[in-house]
Amino acid sequence: MENKLVIIDGSSLLYRAFYALPPLSKNGVYTNAVFGFLRMLLSIYRTLDPEYMAVSFDKSRETFRTKMYSGYKATRKPAPDELVPQFALIKEVLRVMGVAVYEPEGYEGDDVLGTLSRRYEESLPVYIVTGDRDALQLSDEHVTVLLTRKGISQMDAMTPEAVMEKYQITPSQVIDMKALMGDASDNIPGVRGVFFRFPREFPSVFTIDYLFSSSRRAFQSGSSFSTSAQKAGLWFNCKKWQYSCTTT
Repeated sequence: MENKLVIIDGSSLLYRAFYALPPLSKNGVYTNAVFGFLRMLLSIYRTLDPEYMAVSFDKSRETFRTKMYSGYKATRKPAPDELVPQFALIKEVLRVMGVAVYEPEGYEGDDVLGTLSRRYEESLPVYIVTGDRDALQLSDEHVTVLLTRKGISQMDAMTPEAVMEKYQITPSQVIDMKALMGDASDNIPGVRGVFFRFPREFPSVFTIDYLFSSSRRAFQSGSSFSTSAQKAGLWFNCKKWQYSCTTT
């Protein structure tokens, strides 16, 4: 039987479980998110039968990204009061189960996904479970992104071929697309004036470097080319997941 590594975006899945299930509590402690999370965890074990598993969480909102851009995720609302204590609870349960839990200081849980997937992908197949489409940047011949949809009960297996079929771009171009188009969930405004039919017209060369080094046609008249290039670079660095964060 082939060994596999499953890396779970704990923050993403706990949020999804919380909103997918009705409120459940025991002695005044809410447990619906924990219950839903564990139900999905057992489903993953049955489906993939992984030899290794790790779960990542965000330590805090203060990361190297907020130092680059103070507005990063600034528009996000705080977690509901009923959900907050369930983070500590699910971490405790996972550790009792023997599942590795990571929440590095100064980084996001996303960076753990990037770091662990790149560290082990040459040794064994890696599966990343998340609801965050930014994770598609990690998809390659060794890494499959299992993208949750419809709450926590269904997942799409996003290989490089699946990414190309759905978005007409390669996984490595996902960051470029997000930086240019913007991402409201992270308070990334994108670059004003970019024509977004561009990816479909030039799928093999669609990158920020291409746009700003060889073509002003991507911008409408009146756009500031140099300012747009600087902003695009900043948004790119915010959206790119790290491969070398501390995981000890």
